[in-house]
Amino acid sequence: MTKVFQSLEEEKLEAVNIAKRNERHDTNVEIAKSLLRDGIDTVVIMRATGFLKEQIEEIRNNMLTTK
Repeated sequence: MTKVFQSLEEEKLEAVNIAKRNERHDTNVEIAKSLLRDGIDTVVIMRATGFLKEQIEEIRNNMLTTK
């Protein structure tokens, strides 16, 4: 029974960690969008968000196509 409980606790912790990563990612996407709207350089956005250049370009393209 202890191993089952431990396994459930590990799965719960993993789910919480995934949720936190997703929340951080979503926050960084919003930061990137805001900086892009303000005309901030891609390199600065990369430093601020931790995103790769390609990810920022994808966000930029999505902003252009959803207007």
